[in-house]
Amino acid sequence: MRNCGVALAVGILCLPVSALATGGVGCTVQDDNIDFSFEALFGHGVVTPLFQVKASLGVRNPKLHGKHRTIEMDDSHLKQQWFHGSDLKLLFYVEATDKDAPFSAATLTVEATQPPGEDIAYNGKYVLELEDATMDSGNGEPVRFEGRIDCSAG
Repeated sequence: MRNCGVALAVGILCLPVSALATGGVGCTVQDDNIDFSFEALFGHGVVTPLFQVKASLGVRNPKLHGKHRTIEMDDSHLKQQWFHGSDLKLLFYVEATDKDAPFSAATLTVEATQPPGEDIAYNGKYVLELEDATMDSGNGEPVRFEGRIDCSAG
């Protein structure tokens, strides 16, 4: 009976652990429009969502209400995601409803791809659309900002 316990322990130790491995993904932007940082964890399985999402968006436009210039985001703000192979696509949506500030909403889309021969780098673009009572695009449409984004995953 004692040998069975030892054999079971050895068998458990020999199980593959790669299915339990996690990796990290992160993106940054610092341009004339925004400061953005994003980080999350992912599993190395076939279908694994991003988790433990942390993101911070700072909007540099002075017309935006001061309370809305910095937005902290988490898993609940990541509305869509695609991270598979050489593609990384993220969609964040945040509404600010502070009673001392006008309503605002931010939609941030990230689309990046891994260049051939790269192990961890992803490059692409972001699109930020802001709806805010203190900003006006002139035609009732959200104010739109675009730029380059750099990401890495491993």
